[in-house]
Amino acid sequence: MTLEQLETEIATLRQQQDSQKKHWLRWGLASNAASLVLCAAVLLKVALTGDDPPSPMIFIVLTLLFVGLAFMTAARPLAFARPRP
Repeated sequence: MTLEQLETEIATLRQQQDSQKKHWLRWGLASNAASLVLCAAVLLKVALTGDDPPSPMIFIVLTLLFVGLAFMTAARPLAFARPRP
């Protein structure tokens, strides 16, 4: 392979990596938004009825929050990556 072909392939791979990071970030934001909406719904129900929060809903909220944080962590740049020129 020539130097130009290698540079083109590296540029393509970086572009794919950036696209994948944007994808993970979108899913992370969507998951966190869903967990916030469900958390607000659970808190509203608890405030109106005075009952204990339903365990399955708390589990779902915490799961969505964890998934959102995991996706957003995957979207972050690596701490030890070389800076781009």
